[in-house]
Amino acid sequence: MPEELQNHSVEVTFVGQPPARQIAPASGVAAVDVRGSLLSCVVLGSFQPFLDALRGYEVMSLTSIRCRAGSEVVDGLRSTSLEARISRRSSRR
Repeated sequence: MPEELQNHSVEVTFVGQPPARQIAPASGVAAVDVRGSLLSCVVLGSFQPFLDALRGYEVMSLTSIRCRAGSEVVDGLRSTSLEARISRRSSRR
């Protein structure tokens, strides 16, 4: 039986300005917030799209904390993310 993907609250400190424009559209990334050189977000499921978006930028530190399954924050982000995807698809038509 495959292991269920986890959701994580992530904080990354960069040398210079965080690449929020590259990270925000990555699959599974939600709630992106930038404060100075610190970027925080939630990664839903696989980290690979998030890590791909970091490529080429110098990271000073990265912290990831697993979000509790069924938490209001994660559930709210999932539905917001789904609503955003539906909205983007509708606007392309």
